[in-house]
Amino acid sequence: MAKSTWKVTIEEMGDDVKMTWEGNTKNIPQIHAIEELLKGLKSFDAESPFKEGVAPKKQKRTWNLPLKSRKIRRNGNDAGKKGKIHEVPKEAVDLYRMFNGCEPEEIEYMKIWLPDDETPLVAIGEGDCPFIGYSSAKDSPNGGIENYIHHFGEEGGSKPRVFVTMPPKGYKRMMLIVGGDWDIEKRGEKLWLVN
Repeated sequence: MAKSTWKVTIEEMGDDVKMTWEGNTKNIPQIHAIEELLKGLKSFDAESPFKEGVAPKKQKRTWNLPLKSRKIRRNGNDAGKKGKIHEVPKEAVDLYRMFNGCEPEEIEYMKIWLPDDETPLVAIGEGDCPFIGYSSAKDSPNGGIENYIHHFGEEGGSKPRVFVTMPPKGYKRMMLIVGGDWDIEKRGEKLWLVN
């Protein structure tokens, strides 16, 4: 296990606490690990051996970060690592083309959490989801972005509902459109939401 020495300065600034870490640049992965730790603390231990009601002169705090479940990256990528970090399935790119009528300009990777059978979803609103909107250049002859609004249930089917997830600490909430009789239909070379 690699060890290093860091100078830690803690200042109270109104309702906030400012913590500054200074140390050798070669040990920066440790700072990345600390940042991950602060996002989702897994375990905590405090040694505070009070004797006869008197506080000791020194205190010790220990935080444990399970590195196996978290990938710490330098500068947000795996520089110098051979091979592809993420391989985008061809089917995903093909589906993007069919929905949007163009090539993806960028591919963004994000860490998400998907609910399971034991996780509640919280309904947004008291009723169904009447429509959704999105922007695309898929049907524009000059490649300009146009806004599309898809109304659910226009052809007599049931409408979906909108829910928000309740993820564990460290993950962002997601909105999910669940249920309804909507579908995806191919018209020409492009895909459209129908019903």
